[in-house]
Amino acid sequence: TAPWSEYYNKRRAIVSLQSTADRERILNSEYDVIVVGAGPVGAGLAFGLTRHDYRVLLVEQSWSEPDRIVGELMQPAGYQALCRLGLSDVFRGIGAVEAHGHFVEYKGNGVEIPYNVNAKTGRRFRGVSFHHGRFLQNLRGACQANSLITCLEARVVDLVRDPVSGRVLGVKVGAAGKPGGSVLSDEDQLRVRQGDLPANEDEGEGDTEMMVLASVTCVCDGIFSRLRKLHCTISPDLRSHFVGFVIDHTQLSPRDPSALESGQVDEVFRTNPLPLPQHGHVLLSGRAPVLMYQMSNTETRVLVDIPGVRLPKESTGELRGYLEKIAETIPDWSIDGRPNLRDAYLTALRSTKRIRAIANSFLPPERMRVPGVIFIGDAMNQRHPLTGGGMTAGLWDAVHVCDLLAPSRIPDLRDADRVLKAMTELHWRRKPRTMVINILAMALYTLFAAETEVLESLRAGCFQYFLRGGDCVDHPSGLLSGLL
Repeated sequence: TAPWSEYYNKRRAIVSLQSTADRERILNSEYDVIVVGAGPVGAGLAFGLTRHDYRVLLVEQSWSEPDRIVGELMQPAGYQALCRLGLSDVFRGIGAVEAHGHFVEYKGNGVEIPYNVNAKTGRRFRGVSFHHGRFLQNLRGACQANSLITCLEARVVDLVRDPVSGRVLGVKVGAAGKPGGSVLSDEDQLRVRQGDLPANEDEGEGDTEMMVLASVTCVCDGIFSRLRKLHCTISPDLRSHFVGFVIDHTQLSPRDPSALESGQVDEVFRTNPLPLPQHGHVLLSGRAPVLMYQMSNTETRVLVDIPGVRLPKESTGELRGYLEKIAETIPDWSIDGRPNLRDAYLTALRSTKRIRAIANSFLPPERMRVPGVIFIGDAMNQRHPLTGGGMTAGLWDAVHVCDLLAPSRIPDLRDADRVLKAMTELHWRRKPRTMVINILAMALYTLFAAETEVLESLRAGCFQYFLRGGDCVDHPSGLLSGLL
């Protein structure tokens, strides 16, 4: 188990505005940094900042375990960033699975793209796949166990700014509602924006609100950031949606039990339908890519991309009809006698009560211009999640911010001009890795969701390139994993 496992899904270290004692504690405390959002990037950043002995207030609207359909596969470079932040143990005790690379299928043929060899160890780099919620609760547990972090459950209503200089001084927070209560899921936020669900106009009305100040405020509130407008001059450009469900291996049966009896198949893979277990799968035989990867030894996530801004309605049966049609493009494969992949897809789809959805957008990064505030993660920069690079980009942002705010560089965080100058350096320091992640994600999505005959020819050529092996696989793998 992880060192902070005793805090997993526990609330004893979380403070709330609904408690008079907690409010007084916050008002009587001094914070060096406020972090808005306790997702992977926000929690990782908060923990990393304490390595400089900074006092951190970590604000999250709901500390309950979330149920998301992305942020479940971390590339090797993302894990390296977690280690740099002091969180190397965060995958212990949650059933996480090692990921050894990718498997790409195109028109009935497949090719493995393994992770590169580490020149120092002689062994291949490894990624990790997992339940997003379990991973996040371990991260949050690490923050709760850290005496320099105050974990507050509250809504961030707005940023507090100096009326003369415009510098951000902190945040205005309001009570989050019932302790441990849920917030709108990603797909419900999508439905609100599309008019399929009414917005809660009375949210927070009458709540206790208070201001909390700090030398620096870091905004990490994700793809639906409410505070982004202060930093970004443009809005995220919606390109498609992922809709997802889970294949439960325990509900499947081997196609050829004799293969198991002969010892050809490892026991842990006996009901795993993926052609190459412990790899992220990209299936390209349809109109748009389908992703599959393990979340544990007994579960596989399926993500189907639906191009365009319109998401078919589930209430009318349109969405399920679309996904049933996609099944025709799923390979009719049974590898080593294990369950058939297409049958597993259909079985899981038909047994899923609610199809999950998430928006896939592009938001280019911009330089920080407002003193006193730092935007990182999806609040500042987004790319299509096809390549699984979002957490890698965001966690390395957290590493860079921690390095640039170190006392050896900035002795006093109240020096807003010096902090802003450091964030200009952040813009350039993150470019070599994040630029590759962003360009590769958007270029490969355009290619893999081929809309024209020319793009379809390029997609076929890309697959033929992978089949050549050698550098034709190693170099793309290094780029995909964030290592080059």
